Amino acid sequence: MYGNVGIDFLAGPTEVLLLADGTADPALVATDLLAQAEHDTDSRPVPITTDETLAREPMDELDAQLPDLRTEDVARECWAENGEVIVADTMAEAVDLTDGYAMGHLQVVTADPRALMDDLHNYGSLFLGEGSPVVFGDEAAGTNYGLPTLEISKYSGGIWVGTYLEVTHQEATEEGAAFLADHAAAICEIEGTQAHRLSAEARRHDE
Repeated sequence: MYGNVGIDFLAGPTEVLLLADGTADPALVATDLLAQAEHDTDSRPVPITTDETLAREPMDELDAQLPDLRTEDVARECWAENGEVIVADTMAEAVDLTDGYAMGHLQVVTADPRALMDDLHNYGSLFLGEGSPVVFGDEAAGTNYGLPTLEISKYSGGIWVGTYLEVTHQEATEEGAAFLADHAAAICEIEGTQAHRLSAEARRHDE
């Protein structure tokens, strides 16, 4: 069912959306984009900004920084194939676009990044401010690294400690079982699983 309904996900390739306004440092924007671009040629580095100057200057910085990377070939191909630069008219539009991309890593570099928290919904992990690059989440800060990509954050968060715990159990009363029986049986009928349906119907306790 994966891909048709919102269950499960395959994590990767890595992706970063960097949401910025005119206060962001172009050199740091380029550095942070390249940090994800070097992962894989299929990675997705995307800046969205409300400032056209900031859309252009990091690209010059990126070109200047690439030759110094040992991973230049991978990062260059990634940027050429998957990099995007988006200029929004307003921050509200930028936020809407950001939620639409629903990327695993979302880095917000604005004058007041925390002020946007309540408006941002679809991301795997959120990095607020110039002092919180994605690399900290990748390597040192202790936040989740198994993140939803490819818009999966529209319905799912990342792997968390509960993913590894065996804690599920259930117990239904006779009344509860009778209530569930017809619903479960109807689903089984749609699936074509007759034995499942009979097992559910056996709990009806019809008078």
